[in-house]
Amino acid sequence: MGGVIRDNEGNFIAGHSKKLHVPLGAIETEAKAFEAGIVFVGEIGIWDFVREVDSMVMVQALCEFALAPSSVASLVYGIVAAVHDFWSLNFSHVRRNGNKPTHFLAKHAYDIVDYCARY
Repeated sequence: MGGVIRDNEGNFIAGHSKKLHVPLGAIETEAKAFEAGIVFVGEIGIWDFVREVDSMVMVQALCEFALAPSSVASLVYGIVAAVHDFWSLNFSHVRRNGNKPTHFLAKHAYDIVDYCARY
């Protein structure tokens, strides 16, 4: 999985790649990536942001517009509880091809042992 943090003008602030050591389906991977992203922004001290997600199912579950799929329900509810620690957090759906840097970092995870971050 991978993630990119940008400022409000689109400039790079930080990025991270993390290798998952278990086989997961698409929605489970999206949920784990979202969780890792929330942890990452908290670690670098960003408390006001928009989280872009390319899974409409995850956006709807996180915004509590729809029930989370049962395979990720406990993880989604944990994320919803954790985001209350942030000053402002909004979720936004982006098309998969609109998030190329994040997908590049996710592919980079194949070449690392566990976790890599750049500031």
